[in-house]
Amino acid sequence: MGPDTYRALREHAATGAVAPRSTIALRGNDRASYLHGLLTNDIRALAPGSGCYAAWLTPQGRMLTDLHVFALDDMILLDVPADVAPATL
Repeated sequence: MGPDTYRALREHAATGAVAPRSTIALRGNDRASYLHGLLTNDIRALAPGSGCYAAWLTPQGRMLTDLHVFALDDMILLDVPADVAPATL
């Protein structure tokens, strides 16, 4: 990394993925109610454009993974670790 790149990172905001991630999109009128029964946060209270941190649980209450939830007008996006995405579908 050159000095100009380093300076830009120190003086301005920067983002980057820390681990491989997958995005799951849920659509349909019952998407928030469906997720409300699986996640540890109140997904039904999310307004479009907002998000929250939550955990995905099995029916027995065991944690599958932690994730970020983003509510949009017509869908809910789940940002999950790539290695656990198949198990959550």
